[in-house]
Amino acid sequence: MKTSGPTNNELRGIILKLKKSGKYSELVKLLETPRRKRTAVNLVKIEALDAHKIATSEVLGIGEITKPFIIYSWRFSRSAREKIEKAGGKAMSLEDLLRNKDDVVVV
Repeated sequence: MKTSGPTNNELRGIILKLKKSGKYSELVKLLETPRRKRTAVNLVKIEALDAHKIATSEVLGIGEITKPFIIYSWRFSRSAREKIEKAGGKAMSLEDLLRNKDDVVVV
């Protein structure tokens, strides 16, 4: 059976751009997994990290965050975005990651 990958055209476009950059292969692998198998990351897990800049597929607002992280993601829940900004961090899109060309930890 052939796997189709993401069906969202915007996500497909971002994956292609990430592949062309040649820099974010681990993130591409995460985004290409089927949505039913892709795990969302809670703020609790992000809070425990030592890294300042993080990239992931989806961020949920379970838990609290106290450090000013810069988080690049395909999707943020409303509560996650609010908590990140309240802590002095930034919730940014994957398009911003491509523009900024930051070195990130993929979660």
